[in-house]
Amino acid sequence: GRIGIGVSRQLGSHARRNRVRRQVREAAIATAPGPAQYLDWVIIVGKAGEAKTFEEWKQVLATLWAVASGPPESGAE
Repeated sequence: GRIGIGVSRQLGSHARRNRVRRQVREAAIATAPGPAQYLDWVIIVGKAGEAKTFEEWKQVLATLWAVASGPPESGAE
């Protein structure tokens, strides 16, 4: 699957936005589960995202993958 990362201009300069984008991309690659290869993801980072460290991004994305790949809804077979 593909991962698209959008970063708000509120973060500041192009260099700052790229740093955050690279950090989120690496965290996503490091934590993406097997089923994620079949899905396309879009992650939008707001101003608060700049304050997160790489380890915090890994934790946030691991939680996202866990919630998104949870058990299917009942009745969906």
